[in-house]
Amino acid sequence: MKNLSYTNDIAGSAVGAICVLHCALTPLLFLSPNFIELSNDSSALFWWKNADFLFLTLSFIAVFRSSSTTSKKALKFIFWVSWLFLSIAILNERLAFFQSTEIYIYLSSMLLVAVHLYNLKFCLSSKKL
Repeated sequence: MKNLSYTNDIAGSAVGAICVLHCALTPLLFLSPNFIELSNDSSALFWWKNADFLFLTLSFIAVFRSSSTTSKKALKFIFWVSWLFLSIAILNERLAFFQSTEIYIYLSSMLLVAVHLYNLKFCLSSKKL
């Protein structure tokens, strides 16, 4: 049977990387005349703006599964702290609890990618799920 941690770490890394790309491309897309025309269709704009929550949900699943199968206890903590920072950064961007920049979203997403890659390379447990 395939080791699910391997799959979860690959998926978690991919979701984090796509999240960073989404955040980086959003300002550029909103400057594009074609996207401005598309944004008149509220469903397209709604989907794009709420993709953050899709990434957050998918990253939660990957963090949950990877943290439950990693062989390093400290990495479990780092997984959850990284995800918590990402959640707070995304919610803050949406609800403006306090003034901050998007750099925290980038940093926490990249940290999650790095933790998943580290877990994939060095910390997979030997138990097969």
